[in-house]
Amino acid sequence: MKILVISTVAFQLNGITSVIMNYFRNINKEDMQIDFLIMDSIYDKYRYELEREGANIFYLPRKENPIQYIHGLNKILKQEKYDIVHVHGNSTTTTIEAAIAKWNKVPVRIVHSHSTACEHMIVHKLLYPVFKRCYTHAMACGKAAGKWLFRNQKFEILKNGIDLKRFLYNETIRQVYREKIGIKEEILIGHTA
Repeated sequence: MKILVISTVAFQLNGITSVIMNYFRNINKEDMQIDFLIMDSIYDKYRYELEREGANIFYLPRKENPIQYIHGLNKILKQEKYDIVHVHGNSTTTTIEAAIAKWNKVPVRIVHSHSTACEHMIVHKLLYPVFKRCYTHAMACGKAAGKWLFRNQKFEILKNGIDLKRFLYNETIRQVYREKIGIKEEILIGHTA
């Protein structure tokens, strides 16, 4: 089975990319070829990991030259003959990828919603009638993200996969970090933004 994963955001240290990488790391890849289409740049660590696992990585800038992007994606889909195209994004601009996949007779076209907002609301609203005819499977990271993108259409929730082992309590790590910031026995409350 051949799968093309498309991220409509830079493949850097961000939420969508983290989710994609967590899925990729934990899926049984036996009898699968999973490739990636990158819109912008890719975090080197991710690139090495994907290449080590046998993924092909295609680079096509989406925003700079949309016509060239459409032509390039069409060429990739025509040559590679994917069984599944899985597009991750925030708006109906994913119509571009889903429509080109439909044109190339990709049997499974998944659009995966990761947000409840987008930058281009007018385009988002205008594309909706075409958008809902281009995908075969609708997915969202949660109920709100699904309702945002798919409105009253059916969708499945696929929660963001997180490796909980990375966040388990570890006394040794605790002590190392407390020493680094000069805290001995005081109560420490952490916050990330």
